[in-house]
Amino acid sequence: MKGLRTLAIILLIFNGVSASFGGIGLVYSPDGSLMEMPLEWLTPTPFKNYLVPGIILLCMNGLLSLLISIFVIIKSRSYELLIVIQGLILTGWIIIQILLINMFHWLHALYGLTGILMIITGFLIRFRLKSQSN
Repeated sequence: MKGLRTLAIILLIFNGVSASFGGIGLVYSPDGSLMEMPLEWLTPTPFKNYLVPGIILLCMNGLLSLLISIFVIIKSRSYELLIVIQGLILTGWIIIQILLINMFHWLHALYGLTGILMIITGFLIRFRLKSQSN
């Protein structure tokens, strides 16, 4: 169980820190230049620049992931479900991003896998907690 919690914390902090830096970079430089992301990538999307995607990335994947990692560390009530929820948010973010920009980058695979691992880890923790309480 401790190994699964540790894995969840690592995944959450990895996502939280990298998404926070990415989100801040996009908010600070909405033209994408700081992150070396051309505005042309946004052509098929409803966005004119990276400001709104940056805010969403910062809040939903960056700060929320870091907050959930704290809940996991302190073993807050139902923390395992929060891991699953963050995994679903991250995986959904990646799928929507790929569909919107109509492009695949190796980072999509990395973060997609991170989200899937969060979902699996959260469910495994939940099943083990339930089996221990019986």
